[in-house]
Amino acid sequence: MAKKSVIIISIFLFSLLWTGRIAASVELEEGKHRYEIPENMEVLEDEDGEWTVEDVTSPPVAKRFKNNSAAIPNYGYTDSNYWVRYEVYNTSTKTDWVLEIAYPPHDSISLYQSEGRDFKLIEKAGDLHPFHDRTRSHRNFAFDLSVPSGSSAVYYLKFDTQGAMQLPITLWEKDAFSEKSQMEYLILGLYYGLAFVMILYNLFLYFSLRFHSYLWYVLFILSLVFTHLTLNGTAYQFLWPESSWWNNRAIVFFMGASQAFALLFAKSFLHVKGSMPRLNTLLSVTAVSQFMILGLLMISYTAALNLVIFSAVLLVIIVLTTTGLRWKDGYRPARFFFIGWVIFLTGVLTSSLADAGLIPVTFYTKYASQIGAALEVVLFSLALADKFNTLRTEKEKAEREARESREQAVEQLKKANKLKDEFLANTSHELRTPLHGIIGIAESIYEGAADTSTTGLQQHVSMIIRSGRRLSSLVDDLLDMSRLRHKEMEIHRTPVSLYDTVQVVLSISEPLLQGKRVFVIHRIPERLPLVSADENRLQQILHNIIGNAVKFTEQGTITISAVRSGSEIKLTVQDTGIGMTKEETSNVFQEFEQGASTREQYPGGTGLGLSITKKLVELHDGSIHLDSEKNTGTTVTVFLPVSRESGSTCTVRKTPALLVGDTGAASFTMTHSVSLEKGRILIADDEPVNLQVLWNQLTSDGYQVTAVSNGREVMEIMEVDSRYDLLILDVMMPELSGLEVTRRLRERFTLTEMPILILTARNQMEHLVATFAAGANDYLAKPYNKEELAARAETLVVLSRVMKEVKEKQDSLKQVNEELAVLNLELEDRVKRRTVELEHKTDELLRMEQSRRHLLTNISHELGTPMTSLQGYVKAMMDGVIAAGDFHYLQLIYKKTLFLDRLIQDLYDLSKLEARQVRFHWEWISIPIFTSRFLSTFKEEVESRRLSFSLEDKTDIFNNKEYLFTDLDRLEQVMLNLIQNAGNYTNEGDSVHIEIMPSVCFISGSSDTKRSRTGVENRHIIIGIHDSGSGIAPESLPYIFERFFRGGSTGNKSSESSGTGLGLAISKEIIEYHNGMIWARSRGGEGSSFFFMLPLYPGPMTT
Repeated sequence: MAKKSVIIISIFLFSLLWTGRIAASVELEEGKHRYEIPENMEVLEDEDGEWTVEDVTSPPVAKRFKNNSAAIPNYGYTDSNYWVRYEVYNTSTKTDWVLEIAYPPHDSISLYQSEGRDFKLIEKAGDLHPFHDRTRSHRNFAFDLSVPSGSSAVYYLKFDTQGAMQLPITLWEKDAFSEKSQMEYLILGLYYGLAFVMILYNLFLYFSLRFHSYLWYVLFILSLVFTHLTLNGTAYQFLWPESSWWNNRAIVFFMGASQAFALLFAKSFLHVKGSMPRLNTLLSVTAVSQFMILGLLMISYTAALNLVIFSAVLLVIIVLTTTGLRWKDGYRPARFFFIGWVIFLTGVLTSSLADAGLIPVTFYTKYASQIGAALEVVLFSLALADKFNTLRTEKEKAEREARESREQAVEQLKKANKLKDEFLANTSHELRTPLHGIIGIAESIYEGAADTSTTGLQQHVSMIIRSGRRLSSLVDDLLDMSRLRHKEMEIHRTPVSLYDTVQVVLSISEPLLQGKRVFVIHRIPERLPLVSADENRLQQILHNIIGNAVKFTEQGTITISAVRSGSEIKLTVQDTGIGMTKEETSNVFQEFEQGASTREQYPGGTGLGLSITKKLVELHDGSIHLDSEKNTGTTVTVFLPVSRESGSTCTVRKTPALLVGDTGAASFTMTHSVSLEKGRILIADDEPVNLQVLWNQLTSDGYQVTAVSNGREVMEIMEVDSRYDLLILDVMMPELSGLEVTRRLRERFTLTEMPILILTARNQMEHLVATFAAGANDYLAKPYNKEELAARAETLVVLSRVMKEVKEKQDSLKQVNEELAVLNLELEDRVKRRTVELEHKTDELLRMEQSRRHLLTNISHELGTPMTSLQGYVKAMMDGVIAAGDFHYLQLIYKKTLFLDRLIQDLYDLSKLEARQVRFHWEWISIPIFTSRFLSTFKEEVESRRLSFSLEDKTDIFNNKEYLFTDLDRLEQVMLNLIQNAGNYTNEGDSVHIEIMPSVCFISGSSDTKRSRTGVENRHIIIGIHDSGSGIAPESLPYIFERFFRGGSTGNKSSESSGTGLGLAISKEIIEYHNGMIWARSRGGEGSSFFFMLPLYPGPMTT
């Protein structure tokens, strides 16, 4: 303690000797680690910034230093330099101290220490000096001071900055400063870590939700973080330590950027564009001005700094005003947003006022912006979450309302669609009914006029009929187009013969060809695969296409062809008519579209035919294409799918559908042997015109007709007299409709007891289903042709009468049953006789079993005989009886081996053929090539057997386009077997003659060559092989193609010495694989003839 007192007294006496005595001093005491210098320092303002350390230590200037009275001196934004003077008295044992100036934005700080009466520059630092020039790496300015224990030192600090002149100066004991720095860096790390987590989180939300508010918020937080990094010196220490110029301007830059993004964030978050257009404009202009300030920063730091500070105050006013107004308007997310901005902007305003020197610098005023930013990040996240929830709620509400509106709209559409359907059906009925009357009356007048000489009247009536039918066709097209447009058209696919359908359409179109020099060429093959289509709609498609071809072709040809193309049938209709231009063909499938030349030369079309055709083809999963050239012609190509149910390519003839009654008995065609005298028909229609038309048409055909005008009268008549052969009812009648009458009558009569034909102007599918569900036998759509009515009426009348006959015959069945009882006794006797016959057949089967055993014995014999010979030859050679190289015996062994090999191969081939496991290599070959290249190759084979060879070709009547579908290798095997067989029954010098001929040229009494086998003339070819040998015995001829059969010839030569007895059996199997047949003829001593017949085809077909 005495030592300490001595030191203090010495220092006091020494200070009395110095004329520039310092009134402010800091005494460093033992155990104290921190000293606030502003409490014990003097401050001097250098307004011009020209003084040096020598100037401020001179007596005149030194007297101008003033004691500091503020906790932390803050002179705001000033152009003056400031000098700080303080003295340190070290009474502790610690000598190493750290002077910290905790305001990193200072541009330049110079530290001087007294050395006697001189002052030495210890260090110079600031954000205008490179960071690596500092002796201590720290975000704040930290100067190392060495004050020996028991001594004192005077220090001068010069501050030069364009920013805020804040002087937070602290003296730290070295170890205490290190501990304090570690804690600061830890807190800052947590703060910035939280900030960057929020940045990444909100950036993820932006990419997920695509809300622009999240993007502006991320940019705002990022700019704010960099503002704080720069403000507290961390950025200069770690991010750009070499760029002092940028560090000096970074604070202003990031402050301006954060304010700009804050404005954009507020503008996006609050949705002011639609609700507050003026404030939206103000926010946009203010945000743009912030970016302009950033540009000004590159020119003038001071001007940019002043504008940024002014903008910060303006930002507070604008954002808080806008947020408050939006909250007042009921915008729920604005509440968190308002609170967050109040806290953040309060902190920013506080820090700005502190920087401007308007309020004291304390811990809270210094870090107010960072504290506010931390709270703002949390509150803004809550605001965004609240906004998202609000948007989701609004979206769910909007979706619910939209769903309800959509459901209401769907209901309205259903009602409108139902009204449309009813309107369409009623309109159709109202149009068809008068049309039917017009056409029917006109046809009756036309038939009456035919008996007179009034040719002009006939022509006029004919024009009325044509016009009525044309109008009827237009109504049908409009109805079809409506159903296709609304996807109400239903098709019922079945396998359909395109050949037959085209024939029907050509028959219908024949009247259109009258007066034209047009030839129609039908080139569709009968064996074309069936297509999968609705037969009625397919006829409509073909009628539209062929009808157009006939209509627009005055002379030339119309060619109709079809081929298979993969899984489709390609149908082509080509005409030599007027054609169309490319511009016209591009719109030809549009509704109501016709080419200009078409309208000029052929007026009157509707432009619906091809449009309907295209849609019908597409309903069949097909496609249609049209190519045309002006004045050359048009080609229409249609692709339709091949039916998977067709099973084969055989022609399927479709016959008109026949009705089957309740009894389930077989249907009767119209050629059934019943009385065809005309019957009694009851007709009902509420339209007098239609009733008259029906009366005229039916009475002219010889029917006895009773006519009534409503359904009630029909029921009354049927109660009194039900002996009618047919009822024809209109579907729409007063009191009782045709369907209701049908339902009531079906309670009394079956379909066959009382046939009912319904007349309807509605041909939509649901109406037709309702017609048949009510119990009608048939329906007829108005307007109808007289011939169609006559055909349907006659069919139903015949059905009625036939079923009456059936009923009558049922009575006679009892008598027949009694007769059957008698016949049953007779049948028992016959069964006994048949039993005896079966016993004989059983004996025959036993004999056949014995024959099978004999066959196996033959196989064993055929294999055993050469094997025994081979064993004998080999044994003799081994015993030395025969020389090992004896050529004669080696040749015998070789022949026996060849025979065994051929026998085994024949057995293998025959078993494979009979099991249908042989693979054939099929190919198409024309008749000329078959004759010239194939049959002629056997000449050498025949002549090698020392027989004469001749070939006769009778195929000159064949069409060169006819082909065989064959495997030439297997066919060669047949020929070689037959030639070998001929060689077995001939002698040297005999002849073998081969001939080829059409089936129609072959004349034979043999039952094996019936014409029915060939199907049609010139569709098969026959190859015959004749030899002049000894022939085949007559008793052997029926078994010549059986396995191992080697019957003897009529001469001396036998086949026992060669052959396996399998060649002809193999040949028969091969020919049957070709869908052909083989047979043989022979007469004793006159040689043998073998024939096989193969089918011909009009050309190569896809297989």
